[in-house]
Amino acid sequence: MKYAICLLLFISASCGHSPFRGNEILGADEFVMDSYKIREGKFAILELEGKSFDPLPLDALEEYSLDPTNTGKIELAGLVNISSLPADGKLRLFEALSLAKTSTRVNWFKSYLTRNNQILPIDFSKLVNEGDMSYNIVLKAGDKIYIAESSAAAIMVLGEVGNEGVLHLPNGYINLKMALAEAGGISYFGDKAFIQVIRGNLLQPKLYTLHWNHIMRLPNESLLLIPGDIVYVASTPIAEWNRFITQLLPTLVSVNLITKGGSPSGVLLP
Repeated sequence: MKYAICLLLFISASCGHSPFRGNEILGADEFVMDSYKIREGKFAILELEGKSFDPLPLDALEEYSLDPTNTGKIELAGLVNISSLPADGKLRLFEALSLAKTSTRVNWFKSYLTRNNQILPIDFSKLVNEGDMSYNIVLKAGDKIYIAESSAAAIMVLGEVGNEGVLHLPNGYINLKMALAEAGGISYFGDKAFIQVIRGNLLQPKLYTLHWNHIMRLPNESLLLIPGDIVYVASTPIAEWNRFITQLLPTLVSVNLITKGGSPSGVLLP
């Protein structure tokens, strides 16, 4: 709702301005370049969103000795079946996830681990799905692991498609062809020359414009969407931004896309 209020203030303050020219008007080439960056994983995606994280501590993968009289616990929350595990100086993240018996409805992209109230740069998807052991850190007492649900990351597909709505992204991204297919395809009234992807802050977004012919020729891995993206297929391309946002606002508020998946541990959800 806070996001919606900001949008309303922006719209009222900018009424009468010239038609939207975009903070960044981009085409297929730029979309493909960003897609190859997205394939690098979670932190490349977060970088596109303007977020950055420090690297893992140098000793994060090293086991350590623990005073048996001063043991602690690792806390777990979200889609897990246990709430804590003992810290013994040897327990690693992958083993902890196995012991936690996580649900099949997990969103690894939005899952995270905090230490001393700071998020550690761990790509859970690469660890669990790709076996990247560079993220298999040794856990410490006080660590908090949060396992997100599948709906914690999503995109919207709107306009002249079979079924407008939200698509969940359990792995952090989806290709554009699949997104359009899951939305029921482009309707008869949709302009296939102006398939638009809105990315980032809606007050100053990136706006990619793609032609259906480009989409059909390009491989799936060159056409990736990330959480928060809006795919918009209209009978005519977006020209008047204020009018477009005014029409879009009720949908954004109703599905609460931007704020969905908030963190229960008091830290900013990556």
